Amino acid sequence: MITTTLKRILDLQKEYSPTKTEAMDERGQLIKHDLPDWLNSKLYLFNPNNLIKDLEIEGQDGIGNKSRVPWVRIFSTSKSPKAPIGWYVVFLFSEDGEDFYITL
Repeated sequence: MITTTLKRILDLQKEYSPTKTEAMDERGQLIKHDLPDWLNSKLYLFNPNNLIKDLEIEGQDGIGNKSRVPWVRIFSTSKSPKAPIGWYVVFLFSEDGEDFYITL
């Protein structure tokens, strides 16, 4: 499932549009729901023994216009309440749809 989802997101990156299209709607579903849901089902890998009590996962592909670089992050709500604040693990998808990165 994860390989298929990541590959599909990269494929859809090649059809990028800042406006609402079928491709961007599908990319939004994958970024905001499918990938976070899958990661959430594997959360124990990121949080063994439930050490971090407020760990969450969110994906974003733009508010209003679609962003060129969508992302999904795994974060502590107390340590990183917003994406520009704190430390977190993030999946970043390249603008050209060739690569994705998992970054701290």
